[in-house]
Amino acid sequence: MVESCAAMEGEKMLKLIEQEKPEPFDHFASAGKIPHYSKTHFYGDLCMKQGIEVQRISARDEQDQIVATALIQWEKICGIEYGYICYGFNLDYTNSETLCFFAKELTRIARQRGAAYLRMELNVPRLEHEKDGQVKIGGFNNENVAAWMETCGYKHLGYTYGYSGNRMSRFTYCLNLDQPLEKIRRQIKHYASYQKKNIQRAVKVQLSDEQDLSILVEAERELAHKLHFLPKKAKDFRQLMECFPNQARLYVVSADVDQALTNLKKLRSELIKQRETLVNPQRLEENQKQITALDQEISELIHDYQGQGEIKLGAKLIIQQGEHVYNVNMYTKKILPNFRAAFALHSAVIEDCWQRGAKTYDFEGVSGALNPDDPYYGIHDFKKSFGGDFIEFLGEFDWIGDPKQYQKALQLQRWRRKLRRGAARLLYR
Repeated sequence: MVESCAAMEGEKMLKLIEQEKPEPFDHFASAGKIPHYSKTHFYGDLCMKQGIEVQRISARDEQDQIVATALIQWEKICGIEYGYICYGFNLDYTNSETLCFFAKELTRIARQRGAAYLRMELNVPRLEHEKDGQVKIGGFNNENVAAWMETCGYKHLGYTYGYSGNRMSRFTYCLNLDQPLEKIRRQIKHYASYQKKNIQRAVKVQLSDEQDLSILVEAERELAHKLHFLPKKAKDFRQLMECFPNQARLYVVSADVDQALTNLKKLRSELIKQRETLVNPQRLEENQKQITALDQEISELIHDYQGQGEIKLGAKLIIQQGEHVYNVNMYTKKILPNFRAAFALHSAVIEDCWQRGAKTYDFEGVSGALNPDDPYYGIHDFKKSFGGDFIEFLGEFDWIGDPKQYQKALQLQRWRRKLRRGAARLLYR
């Protein structure tokens, strides 16, 4: 543990630690008002595996209690060094004195290193929203935190829309698991009907291990072909699981197609038998629609999948730190649309984490698009359907140490993203 300085915060003496011990660092980060797995030393270990230098900064009070932490990643592009703090520091953001002290000390460290800039994406909630994403009238407003950051020398990069090239999304849905399981199920849109359909189609979700990471990789690669991005490799996911031992868990969703065929044929027979007792025209019409839809699905299953047995439909990688669950990666194959793989993964993992004592379930990112005509609306609407709370964060803040190097670094990063997108289009066209 390296002490670098002591400074006054109001009438209190705060001491800055430039390399805090992992255990107290993680304990404070996970118990704070704005926790996230990227604020723990486990994430720092993952960064170091990727060749990134990491610092665990903390501030301690006169009783030697930690009052603030930040995990800084020191990165370089073409020799230009800059700092990045994923989702910002961890502290009581309602305490302006502690916040300003810590924010200024972080810039002092960046200045001493000669960094071009220091960026953080604060996961401090900006405004209170209704579940549908609309701003709640009379709800909380934390825009004063952005004003405090600006007085400390940081430039706020604005309230961006969509994904905007940010590393972390500015919007998310977070589900409260600190309630009875039946109540959680009732909040999930179409829960009963989707569960019934998946049972009929022999869909199941199981906890797995790194041996099944290929399923996640394969499903991600399929999406990369569609959206033209460079997918991660199995090594990247494996490193994450290694760096978050007993916290990272992989779930796999699959379906026994042959069993599904048996079940659907039986269901078809039951509908035909039911038809003999129906007299109401509307119910007869609905019965015929169900039979027609089943005929088409059964035909497609026989033609494309009969005899294949169990088919892996996708996988999901989460991190559970104490009471908090974070969705890190989830990819499903775009086949068998009536086998609701994404719904099955989320609902099964929600229940498993609830059994494990989780209190929150963070869907880890939506675009914030509230207009159904928006191209990003689909994933937003899907995650909203699970009944979580819509959360908007304050977003990105930059402290600029060298304006010329700062602009040069940003330009280089834009070129690098452009090259990656170009490479993805060539590889996955």
